[in-house]
Amino acid sequence: MIWSELARIALIGTDQITIPDEVMEVLSARGIETTSSQDRILLDTAAAFNQLRKAGFVLASFDEVLPTPVEILPSSNACSPQSIRHLRKILNGTYQYALIEFLEVMVQYEKYLPPEFLPEIIESSLVDESLWAIIAPSLSERAHWLLSMNPDWEHLSEVEEDIDWYSATPSRKLVLFDRLHRQEASSAIALLETLWDTLDYKIKLEYIDRIGKRLQSSDEDFLETLRKDKRKEVRFKAAEVLSQLPQSALSKALFEEATRLIEADKKRMLRIQLPEEIPSNTTDLGIDLSKVKKQFKSGLKAAWVAALVSKIPPKNWEDYLDLSPSNIISAFLESQLNDVLDTAVLDAVIRHKDAEWAAQLIRYEMGRGTPNAWPIAKVKKLVELLSPVTFNDVVYYFLQYNGAMLEDENHIISRILMLRGFFWDERVSRQLIEGFRQWMTEAQTFYWNLLHYQRLLEAASYNAPAALVDTFSRDWPYHSPLWPRWEAAVQRFLQTLSFRKEMITVLKRP
Repeated sequence: MIWSELARIALIGTDQITIPDEVMEVLSARGIETTSSQDRILLDTAAAFNQLRKAGFVLASFDEVLPTPVEILPSSNACSPQSIRHLRKILNGTYQYALIEFLEVMVQYEKYLPPEFLPEIIESSLVDESLWAIIAPSLSERAHWLLSMNPDWEHLSEVEEDIDWYSATPSRKLVLFDRLHRQEASSAIALLETLWDTLDYKIKLEYIDRIGKRLQSSDEDFLETLRKDKRKEVRFKAAEVLSQLPQSALSKALFEEATRLIEADKKRMLRIQLPEEIPSNTTDLGIDLSKVKKQFKSGLKAAWVAALVSKIPPKNWEDYLDLSPSNIISAFLESQLNDVLDTAVLDAVIRHKDAEWAAQLIRYEMGRGTPNAWPIAKVKKLVELLSPVTFNDVVYYFLQYNGAMLEDENHIISRILMLRGFFWDERVSRQLIEGFRQWMTEAQTFYWNLLHYQRLLEAASYNAPAALVDTFSRDWPYHSPLWPRWEAAVQRFLQTLSFRKEMITVLKRP
């Protein structure tokens, strides 16, 4: 702390800033002469503390009682030494994207990790919630004891049945609230109300997030009260969550406002009219105009229409317009406001987690044949709404009727396939890899516009079935003039597939 403060003062200059009194007290306690000029004090302190930074210090004796660890019970089904070597390669970054698959297969075949790996896996789980969802159900009593020993991990551990809400730590309160909200939402909200006024607004936002993850109709009254909170952030966060509840009063008010501007039309399926004036109650509807203008980057009236559409459950339009999702998407995205409604419809589908609309939106984008400009984070959230079967059906349909080579790296299918973590079935995998291999056999010239195939091959190495490694290892055109350009990428692809196949085979052994 002192060193960083000294660096700050030195950068600003002692002619612009004086050394704070609290720093002077520390320096005086360390034997620094503090009666000389500021420049002299700074130089003397830098010299002294530079030496202190290099010194070693004897740690203080620990006089308290160490917590009694839970016994490590022997397991006949522990991961084999070979599986442990595989895991080490994954954790050291050689095959880092194989971690989820390793853990899934490990849990499926009821294998257990040695305790020394738990801290690293737990730390990874803090960043990637999907990892925690895989391993949590199979953790031992020892693992839960370990979680409770670290304040950063304790919110992941099992909550004791008799733990007291009022004496629990802030992180444990969040865990308690989560569990109770799943079981009995109204009781959880009643407990939360007892301390709500004492909470910092950032903690309030965390609780609203937790409510939003398992939103129930009984949460509406509480969220409505939060829309009058003194903090703007809390008000808009509560409105955001309420808009995800299709039957809430706010959702109905948003839809009513939208239907004043959007109505059915026999020729064009729908007609959109810009408002003469933006309503004065935009904040009452949970819409922040300053953010809307930045988000949709259009005129304020057009952005207002887009903001409304982005909040409304897609199913509402089906009933209101009496049209199918594909027809409604076409009508919105071919209207005079297509530049902003493209983003609005995408946001609405993600916000309301509508799988059918997600598939239809991707199919529509496929047919446009133009580069896709959606943010990659939103593309991933959209694809996460699809079932594995639908994902593969959509991709295979495109590859079958448009050719296996994906020349445009910004086409929606190219962008989807470059995502990791989405399983490709055998049909999709063969179409892509064998199509690329056939192209390499026939082509005579290297095309720079196909460089994105390096990323496609990397994604394929983790997404394609590992069992196909023998099939994909054959018939590469080693004598092609293009082979030297692609050899390294192909070898990495085959090496990763081979590693995954071996990893799965070893984990499956009794």
